Order: sequence, then structure tokens, then C-alpha cells
Amino acid sequence: MIKEEDRYYSYFILTFDYISIFLAYAIASPLSGWVVALARRDVLTWFPATSLTEVLLFHWSQYHDFLLPMLLFPLIALKFSDSYSLTKIYTLREILKETSLLFLISGALLSAFFVTNAPNLEKLTMVVMVVLVVWVLFVCNRLIFTTYLKMYSRQPDVLNHLLIIGTGRMAVQTALAFSSNQGWPISIVGFLSNAPGDVGKTIEGFPVLGVIDDLPKVLTSTIVDSVLVSETIREVAAMRQIAELCSLAGVDFTMNSSLVTGKTNAPFVEKYGQTTLVVYKFVNRAPFKLFLKRLFDLAVSAALIVFLLPFWIIIPAMIRIDSPGPSFFAQERVGKNGRRFKMLKFRSMVQDAERLRASLDQLNEMDGPVFKIKADPRITKMGHFIRKTSIDELPQLFNVFIGDMSLVGPRPPVPSEVAQYGLWQKKRLSVKPGITCLWQISGRNEIKFNEWMRLDRQYIDNWSLVLDLKILFKTAFVVFSRKGAE
Repeated sequence: MIKEEDRYYSYFILTFDYISIFLAYAIASPLSGWVVALARRDVLTWFPATSLTEVLLFHWSQYHDFLLPMLLFPLIALKFSDSYSLTKIYTLREILKETSLLFLISGALLSAFFVTNAPNLEKLTMVVMVVLVVWVLFVCNRLIFTTYLKMYSRQPDVLNHLLIIGTGRMAVQTALAFSSNQGWPISIVGFLSNAPGDVGKTIEGFPVLGVIDDLPKVLTSTIVDSVLVSETIREVAAMRQIAELCSLAGVDFTMNSSLVTGKTNAPFVEKYGQTTLVVYKFVNRAPFKLFLKRLFDLAVSAALIVFLLPFWIIIPAMIRIDSPGPSFFAQERVGKNGRRFKMLKFRSMVQDAERLRASLDQLNEMDGPVFKIKADPRITKMGHFIRKTSIDELPQLFNVFIGDMSLVGPRPPVPSEVAQYGLWQKKRLSVKPGITCLWQISGRNEIKFNEWMRLDRQYIDNWSLVLDLKILFKTAFVVFSRKGAE
């Protein structure tokens, strides 16, 4: 839940901290040299060349032995402070509290090391300068990220949507604690009650969505990221069934630790104030791997958007020449755990294709809730070409860049398809959707709906960065061979 997001963003801060180290070295080296030169009133000796580049290179070469110890700063901070925990450092005062003592100690140790080995004014000045500059940059990094989280952590797409099972005192207290703490990006969806008479009521402003037996319906009709059992379930079988339903849907199953007697070996134990939760994960969300996946998505999508610049000019022009209407088509799709977003494509159909869809339902050639026709009369001449070559999918690179999608992941369905999903099929929505997936490289429109769903679940259960790379390479082959494209 929250701790997972905390660890995810900590990797971004760590990356920025290392950038700050090199920036601090670049700033502090010439600055300390000039300060010493001014103090000695011997400025000319610290400007051994006429060009600024040569001056900077000279100063950086004087303190090359500082760079390696400076690279230890983030690791020391990660080990001995909470400065990477954004749920604990949410104000400037908290940031300064977590970093000041750390930098005072680090600066003292750094000064002792260099002054003992080679005592001189230059080295001591460099230590002071570098510690101060690194500290300022570290504080700025954290201010930037905490400001970002304050702005966006309460957005529906970012919040962890929590469904609470139970309506007792403990359940209500948990809901109020989460809703009142703005530092915890959790939104309470509502309660499920043991008492049918509670359904439709509100408790402290939170709706009672149904009874516990309504869990499958709520999971398929509402955005839910986590289910929290906060009330004693009398039958063990009922608790197990709730966990199995969460497993099928690919959402987190959590429970209040006070419901469990004795020592527990749960995968995750998270503490929020006076509340301790036991969290069971049914989908692999390793924060560091997700961090690398996001960096890869950003780098590749940005590079391809720039590289394909001619396509953003030529293809839209050809589409508009071929048929009237806009060049791009934005369609509402369903993303992670039911979140909605607009997926971009180059328009390959006539302008009013959505309106004509109802008259073609009887011609559907796909089983399940998916609609596909090989000879779809709505497709334009240009549309046939860009679909066969998969060029129509290229605008989704912008969805990847802004974070709605990933390069690799289950294809995002339309809301009408999701409305017909069974619970086991909903698990494909438990991760961020992608441009390509196992279905794309396994025949696409040539495989049945349930096999498609099975492939998506297989991807989620076996996800790794290596698997993503394999799918991307195979996708390139499939695109060039045009296998399964319609």
C-alpha cells in the first residue's frame, strides 16, 4: 500500500541525489578554490588558463579524490535516516530535521579524513563547500518530490482505493484515520457489512456498498486496489474465500493485525499510527523493478517520439486527405484496477465509427465481450494500411510517456468489455496496461478470448524486466511480419 509507493519514489530521489553529487562537485570545486584565492589575495594563481573550460577542468582535477567519498552520501543517508521516506518527511522542517544531523556527522568525518591526511586550507574549504552544496541540493530534491506528492497524491488515479470489510468500531476508526491524514494517499471506497440492513447507509460519510457476499460484484464494478478485513470473520472458510476472491481479481488483501492472535509470518506488515496491517500481495509489485520499468518506458517513449517526428506530420496529413475528420482518435479505455484514461491512436475508421458499431454487432467474429470484424466496413483505405503496419498504435507512445500506459502490459479494454468480465478476468487490470503483450506476439486476433485472458494472467504472474524485453523484441518481428494484424 503506502510503503510500496514510498519505496517506489525513494528510488527516484536516490537517482536525483546522485545527480546532485556530481553537480555539487562541479560547483564546489571551483568555488572553494576561488574562496581560498580571495582569502589569500592571490586570485591570479587560481586562474591558470584564459578559457572558462580550462579553469573549471583545472579546479576539478585538484579535488578528484573527493568524488568517491561524496558518492557514499546517498548510501549513508539511505541507511541511517528516514530522508527517503516521503510519508515521514512532508514539510521543510521535517526534511531539515532528517538531513541536518546526518550532514553534520558526514561533514565532520570527511573533514577529519582529509585534514588528517593532508592538512591544508584548500581541502578544508572544499569539505565545507561540498557538504553545504550537497545538503542544499538534497533538501531541494525532497522539497520537489514532497511538493509533487502534495499536488498529485490525492488525485483519483494515484490514490490507493481501499474497500473495508466490516462496519464496527475498528473499521470506522481505520477509515477515519486514513481519510484525515493527507500524507497517506489512500481513498476509502466504502464498507461491506455483515448486516443487510446497513446496505445503502453511510457511516461517518462513507457508504456501505453491500454485504460481504457482494464482494465479487463490488470488485468488478468499482475501483478497488486493496481490501482490508477490519472485523472478525467467524468462519475461517469465509476469510479464505475473501482472500481467494482478492487473488482472482489481483487486488491486495490486507487485515488488521489485532484480528490475528500469536506471531504471524505475513509477507508485509505495515504500521500507520496506532494501526498495524498485515498485507498479502497477489501481484508482484517490486518497487525497484517498477522504477526501472518506468525509467525504461520514459526513455524509450521519449526517444521514439522524437525519432518518429516525421510520422506525426505525414500520417495525420494522409489520414485527413483520405477521409474527413480528425487525424487522431482518443477512446476511453480502462487501466489499472478500473481507472479510466483516454488512449490515443491514429484514426483508421470513418468519423462516426462509434455510432455505427451497434448496427454491426451481429457480424462480430470474436468470442467473449471483444468486438472484431476482419472486413470492418468502417475502416478507411488509409486505415487498412496503418492497421496492417500497426502504425495506428504509435500515438500510444504519448500515453506511455505521461504514465497512463507502459510499453509492455495487457492491452487496455473498453469499459463495455470490462462490464462483462468475470472476476478471474479482472486480474488483467491489476497492472498498468501496455502497447504490447503476450497476446500481441501469440496471434492477436487469431486466438480465443479466454486464451487471451489466460496469457495476460500468465504475464502478470511471471512478470520480469527480462520478460518485457523478450516481448518487445518479438513484437518487432510480429509487426514486420504483420501476423494477426487486421
